[in-house]
Amino acid sequence: MCWETIDSFNTSEARKVDLIMEYLRSHAAHISWRTIYRDYETGPGINLQVPVYDEEEALKIYDSLDVDFIVGFILDDDDHYVMRSVISIIHRMLKHPSITARQIVGLGNALYALERLPKITEGVKCIFSVNYEAGNEAFKEFVYVNFEISDKIFKISRGGSICDAIVGSDSYSLPGWLVEAGGYSDKAAELYDLEATVFEYLILGARIEVDDESQIDYNKS
Repeated sequence: MCWETIDSFNTSEARKVDLIMEYLRSHAAHISWRTIYRDYETGPGINLQVPVYDEEEALKIYDSLDVDFIVGFILDDDDHYVMRSVISIIHRMLKHPSITARQIVGLGNALYALERLPKITEGVKCIFSVNYEAGNEAFKEFVYVNFEISDKIFKISRGGSICDAIVGSDSYSLPGWLVEAGGYSDKAAELYDLEATVFEYLILGARIEVDDESQIDYNKS
């Protein structure tokens, strides 16, 4: 039997490939889908193949897939640690004396989506942050920790700015954390102290901001 390759992946995407294959074999079982290891000059890879006589139909099926939704969020132990920290942060924010009803709704949507990971929660779109400012006219410092959860990404960004009346002002950003539906991730930050850091900012009087545009169908989810 002759086989035709319809897509190729890096070996680091093995989990993604397994999820795609599981879906295809369940929803298009009449086609003989297979994966095969290949060693290229640029490095090892995985090919997704079908019999030549099924190529045209297989391509139509494959091209119609919402791969991000099928794969969802692929999480490792570090991701789960960060997620638990963020969930704890949300619970602390919900108990803050200055929290508003609208913010409670937004944080509730974010919490619901986070607790369902690695599954995708369709319609969730919430950005929330803790912003702390301190200083006086001579010297001011502003720091923020920003969180974003949607049906496409989970992201943490950090940074701030310093304003010196003599030297001037400067802004900066710190390494962040990004996990996308579909398998991509960029996790440069060390977030072992994230929870403690945010709790300290809240104790010092940090401001909570919530921008929620979620439209979650809870009956469907």
